Amino acid sequence: MSAAGRPRWAAGGSANAIRVPDLEAIEEAVAGMPLQAARLTAHGGSVSVVSLEMRGLSVTIGSFDFPLATYGQTSPGSVTAALPLTRGQGSWNGTELDPRSLWTYGPGAEHEGGATRPPTFAAITLPADEYELMHAGPRLVLRTGDEIARLGRLLHATATSVHRGAVGPRQLPMLERDVQDALHEAVEGPAAEDPRLTSSARIVGACVELTRQHGPALPMTALSGLLEVSDRSIRAAFQREYGLPPSAFFRSWRLHQAHRYLRLATRADTTVTDIAMNCGFWHLGRFSMLYRQRFGELPSTTLYRQPS
Repeated sequence: MSAAGRPRWAAGGSANAIRVPDLEAIEEAVAGMPLQAARLTAHGGSVSVVSLEMRGLSVTIGSFDFPLATYGQTSPGSVTAALPLTRGQGSWNGTELDPRSLWTYGPGAEHEGGATRPPTFAAITLPADEYELMHAGPRLVLRTGDEIARLGRLLHATATSVHRGAVGPRQLPMLERDVQDALHEAVEGPAAEDPRLTSSARIVGACVELTRQHGPALPMTALSGLLEVSDRSIRAAFQREYGLPPSAFFRSWRLHQAHRYLRLATRADTTVTDIAMNCGFWHLGRFSMLYRQRFGELPSTTLYRQPS
């Protein structure tokens, strides 16, 4: 399987399977919900993504060999359903991952998640105006049940078939119909009454949101004061959710932010110094060292690769 991916069919849709060493592949993989992601360990592992574009919906199935954190928001015209296909260690929107659970994101709903042991996941995206069961403004609803497990098995089998090259134009209409039927059964029941939101997930989610609002260099004392919890509670929460102290978590997140900005910028628009400062790195020598350790090249190399 090539790193660039390999189309499996052309007529009426497309299917691609790729395996790459870092996170660029996932950032636009979920149609209708561009993701920001940060690897929480420096080296090793890969990203595997299966993407299917069909006439009325798209499906993304992915897996990671390393701990990570993710954030995204559905577009105004889309709804997305997401579910773990295997067991893992982590949470989405503060709720522990479980293959019997389904997260449905209405238009404009935010996704925030992370895992020390990521599961294989699936996301199904549909036009908001054609799927009323999931169209209720910016909201997220959690559901659990056997119907969700059946949807998960269908999607897991689909990914396996794409990897084997066993999906072609003849299978496309039936596959789309099967996914629509299984998704309808999974979301038509009542929402879960017990979201199993852990106290540590609440703390981590609040810290991430405050950092987005107030900037990347918000100190621990400020987080503690704004949340009215102790430094010790914050450190314990990050250790439980991500296996890292808050400083290491946010350093990884800020490095990936800088990497994203450097890939999107041009030399005429900005400098490495500007991006480093905007991401909360005040010591440029240390930023360059950390960046090279994480991405295998200097930040200037990433920026200069872009057209001026």
